[in-house]
Amino acid sequence: MGSNKKIYIAVTVVVLVAAVVWVVCPLFRTPGPSMVDQKIEAIEKRLDMLVEKIEEKEVSVKHEIKQKREEIKKEVGSLPPDGVCDELNRELSEFRGVAGGAGGVASE
Repeated sequence: MGSNKKIYIAVTVVVLVAAVVWVVCPLFRTPGPSMVDQKIEAIEKRLDMLVEKIEEKEVSVKHEIKQKREEIKKEVGSLPPDGVCDELNRELSEFRGVAGGAGGVASE
């Protein structure tokens, strides 16, 4: 009876090892070509969509820039020459963080 018990244990161990190998083996196997092709196609589609969005944004930004330039040209064209200088000095002072009038040199 002792030798039968050892045989049963050996058979059980072999069955368990086979079951573990059967479950774990597919995890380490490389995916088939069709799976890889599907993922590549999905990535390409997503990339194409993103490129289209970027191109649309580029067109809209260029349009906005063109409109802003036209507005600035009209605004600057309506100012007298001294007014343009005063506005540029005022903006430069704001950029530097210096408070005060537009005329004169800012001291730091």
